[in-house]
Amino acid sequence: MTYLVDPANWEWVITGNNFWFLLEGFFVNLEIAAIGILFSLIFGLLLALMRISNLRLLSIPAGIWVDVWRNLPLIFIILYLALSLPTSWRQAYGDAIPDFFPEALQNELVIGALVGLVLYNSAVLCEMFVWILLSVVSIPAVSEPETVTSPVTWAAPSCTSTVEGRPRFTWMLSWVESPKPEAPLNPTL
Repeated sequence: MTYLVDPANWEWVITGNNFWFLLEGFFVNLEIAAIGILFSLIFGLLLALMRISNLRLLSIPAGIWVDVWRNLPLIFIILYLALSLPTSWRQAYGDAIPDFFPEALQNELVIGALVGLVLYNSAVLCEMFVWILLSVVSIPAVSEPETVTSPVTWAAPSCTSTVEGRPRFTWMLSWVESPKPEAPLNPTL
């Protein structure tokens, strides 16, 4: 393990322009990640809304989409898309990218990384958004202290059946009678 701390082994980083190439590559990765995050959030939210829909025409394709893209390794997706995208798509990307974008993002192979990140991360974010949406909707409405005895309406996910082993959620509106305030607990126990 001494070779890791030996300065002679790290001389290549500081000789010539190697350090600046590494730094430029790091910033290109940050730019690709920022663009990927933006589109993944949008596409992941749309997938989540489709997945929790009661329409099977929307929920089943969204579920298949998420299951496929979440189970593929990200490096495989990026390499496959970078090498297998049709040349016409890459040329269209190269022609459509604005001139104010950094030079590295104007490379035609970057589209494979961008599309790969969006496909994979949108599937992961879809699952997160589904559980966030289901948990937010299942929280009962908070009532004011003076209206504690009034009924509170809230929506909760309810598993009514299973579709191919996967729970099928529906939304049920329930009238819940709020509990009456009890006497305060004795703090001197």
